[in-house]
Order: sequence, then structure tokens, then C-alpha cells
Amino acid sequence: MELEREQWAIFARWNERRVAGEVGAESHPDTGGIDARYDELEQLRAPHRQAPTARVGLWASYGSLPTLATGLRDSTTRIGDVRAGEVAVDH
Repeated sequence: MELEREQWAIFARWNERRVAGEVGAESHPDTGGIDARYDELEQLRAPHRQAPTARVGLWASYGSLPTLATGLRDSTTRIGDVRAGEVAVDH
């Protein structure tokens, strides 16, 4: 958690400078090669990251409100990669 906080602090300092008009988006620390410590933290954190998973279920529309069908199934489908006719629910 400490690594995330340190990386966030680097981003927050950059964002303050961006909002003040001192730097542009091209200097975002996540671009790589901009801030050596940010890059190092990115490498240290990488092995501990996992793609988010979602529960995916079919939906049906009753009246004007979509409702989840029964029998939700576990899925490794990433949120945002859900096909039409399905809805992702965080768990």
C-alpha cells in the first residue's frame, strides 16, 4: 500500500502542475522515462496487480427497468469487455 501512496503522490504533484498550466499531458509520469521513481514503482507494483473480474449475467427488460436473470456465473471477463445482452456486476 505504501508504494501505491508514493506513486499517487508523484501523480498528484504532476497533476497540480498540469492544472496550473506549467506542464502538458505529454509529461504524465505514466508515459515512462519522465520520472525515474514513478517508473521504478510501476515495476515494483506490476507483479502484484490483477485484472478486475466481473460476474456476468444475462439481463431481461421488464417494463423500463433491466433486471438480472437468475443464475449469475463467474467469469474472467474484464469489466468493459461484456457483450451486448449481458451486464457486469462488480463483486
